Amino acid sequence: MENVQETFKNSDIKNHVKEIESENIIGTCPNCQKDVIDKGKFYGCTGYKEGCKFSLPKQWSSKTLTQKNISDLLTKKETATIKGFKSKKGTPFNAKLKLKESKLEFVFENKK
Repeated sequence: MENVQETFKNSDIKNHVKEIESENIIGTCPNCQKDVIDKGKFYGCTGYKEGCKFSLPKQWSSKTLTQKNISDLLTKKETATIKGFKSKKGTPFNAKLKLKESKLEFVFENKK
């Protein structure tokens, strides 16, 4: 048993995990400045072990958010107009997403 534990301690598993995480980096957390990565079902901060709870969903109002959308939110605090959101009643609409105080909100363009 000790040999197995030693093998794991001396292996490159931690390095492989870091390499995989670095490939999944989407941007920088607005709260703690650590990396935000693709966690599978959501995008989350790697600083969660230190108490950072920042995360963004992969789906919002029935629309799948792309890594580009998330990257724009993290760098510009806003996305370009995204088409195909659905209201609670099922009505489709287009809007931008804005990151305000680590929360998502819709930005609707004024029609003139």
